[in-house]
Amino acid sequence: QSIMEVQGRGGVGVKARSLVALYLSSLEEHPVLTKALTSSAIAALGDVLSQVVVRYGRSPKPPFTPRSTLAYAGFGWVARRDTFAKCNYVSLQTISHEHS
Repeated sequence: QSIMEVQGRGGVGVKARSLVALYLSSLEEHPVLTKALTSSAIAALGDVLSQVVVRYGRSPKPPFTPRSTLAYAGFGWVARRDTFAKCNYVSLQTISHEHS
């Protein structure tokens, strides 16, 4: 049984399925943009988590730096967007040559 088939109390499974459906729809309609945004969000989340871990148990606590999080998000956006765009272009060229 997959995670998508599990439905918890309060419609959590339905909400998860609708979010997944929305993501997959966006991925199909706008693959490069969706992948770039996903990469950016994951990079930003990774930075936030690393800052939380670094702060844990330290005295004095280092300040949280939103600039760092924005930098990671920006890098995730720019680097991945260009990579995905090139990969999709090459894939489309390969597919069109195979069907010619």
